[in-house]
Amino acid sequence: MTEYQLRIYRIKPGTMAEFVEGWHKHIVPIREQLGFKVLYAFQHEQNSEFIWLLSYEGPEGFAAADAAYYSSPARKKMDWNPTPYTETTEIRILQGIPV
Repeated sequence: MTEYQLRIYRIKPGTMAEFVEGWHKHIVPIREQLGFKVLYAFQHEQNSEFIWLLSYEGPEGFAAADAAYYSSPARKKMDWNPTPYTETTEIRILQGIPV
């Protein structure tokens, strides 16, 4: 079963371009190497928000795969940190509905 996670970050003023560059260069490749799919990424300029949707389909489930991502050697040695760019982070677990 495919599981989805929606992440909404409020980005500090004046740092969006730098954040997006770092996210694309560092976060996306590691996530994809570990079996995640980055489905969409959006910028809501008015609210200074960066929103992205990722999915995972595997027997261990999203939560276990997410924990493996954060404890992976690639993530630990990553020389870029998204935290200084973000004011808030909101994470939502979503379930797909057939259309």
